[in-house]
Amino acid sequence: MHGLPILNSCMRFEAKHLYFKQIAIRTFNFKNPLLTLTKRHQLRYCMLNNSNSFCYSSSITVRSSKSIEWSKLSIPVRRLLINFINETDLIYECTSIYYHHMNVRTGSIVVHHLAHAEEIPIFCQIHHLLNIQEKTTIIAEMLNTISFDENLCSYEVEFSGTLVTIDIEHCFDIHPHCLDMYDVEHVHYINLLTHEDIDGSTLVLLQHNDIAEIFPRIKDRVKFIDQRAKLASNLNEQNENTDETTTINVFDSTSSSSASSFKPVDSSPENDTLDSSVLREKSQSNNDIHQTTDANLSSSINFPDDNDNIYTTAKLPSDYQGPDLPIRIQHYIDDDNIAKFNPHTALRGELLSLVFDDVTKSHKLLYPSNDEYLTMAKCLVQKLRVPPALYNDSVKEWHESIKQKFKCERKPLQVTTNLVKSKQEKYGN
Repeated sequence: MHGLPILNSCMRFEAKHLYFKQIAIRTFNFKNPLLTLTKRHQLRYCMLNNSNSFCYSSSITVRSSKSIEWSKLSIPVRRLLINFINETDLIYECTSIYYHHMNVRTGSIVVHHLAHAEEIPIFCQIHHLLNIQEKTTIIAEMLNTISFDENLCSYEVEFSGTLVTIDIEHCFDIHPHCLDMYDVEHVHYINLLTHEDIDGSTLVLLQHNDIAEIFPRIKDRVKFIDQRAKLASNLNEQNENTDETTTINVFDSTSSSSASSFKPVDSSPENDTLDSSVLREKSQSNNDIHQTTDANLSSSINFPDDNDNIYTTAKLPSDYQGPDLPIRIQHYIDDDNIAKFNPHTALRGELLSLVFDDVTKSHKLLYPSNDEYLTMAKCLVQKLRVPPALYNDSVKEWHESIKQKFKCERKPLQVTTNLVKSKQEKYGN
């Protein structure tokens, strides 16, 4: 704009009221929008800008307040404020204020500070919003953080009964939002995270469509893919030093007791039972898939009785390369779409059947040892080109799935094969 303001009044008028014209068109309300919408909007802003009782600073706006006497405050609050104000000072109590366009109400939860080196959030609940001498003071009760519930993605807290004063200028330095408290079976929880947060495994497995939805701009997508590649390379360097020792410690057990003594090295005792139960659920679901999709494969395998000695003495080579993969499976691997081989998928059952047929037919091995099961699992993980960050977890899952596959396929042979029948009578599998 150039020249005197009066010369551009028409343009300024049109720019100011363009928003309300759009509202009138969308709502089909053509009954004088300048009077019904624009005038009301301007009068409201005139009232807020001219009223000193509603605006204490450029960043704080009060929506409702009332004067309160000093004697009406509770004794703990008076003890907390006795060193800051006089009994004759005017006190206004607010039920809701807007601080930098954030709505702060009584009962809201804010993060007061972070404790210890683990940066555990310490919360507080707002009880009073007081305006004393044109300065906003928050009276809040401290909450004790008990633990973090992984199932609810929330912190368990309890009331401490301790009141503190908070300066609103530093109230949102750690977390720039107010939080809510939830009661679950008479226990208080505060949700600081959301279920949409992306963990390490999800970050590695993000497909192109998911990345495009999160980052609409191609420039942002390129930056994200570059940073993810750098992160994966750093994790690869860290896992190279600990991969062998971790794998040996995890699977250092005999074949007869491997199912009962399977414990990850990096997991805590509380998570051992959880991991084993999850693996059992996955293996059971895999068995259901195998029984329906691989019935023809298992029925076509014959083990003559006179070759029992061959199956008892056969061994799997340490450099086992695995079976040749079909073009359809190789196509998914080349596209880095390893999610197709997750548990509860048909492709996972098909891949397990290929390994079983290759080991039993080509290598004449019907009862692999624990190390041989581990060799098969490593071979599959390498063929699937699993990222280094997920290597150890994938080996554990495939190790258990292969064992369950062999047990499932040996059951029909208990009637026709003496070797399988004797093993079943001795070990039960």
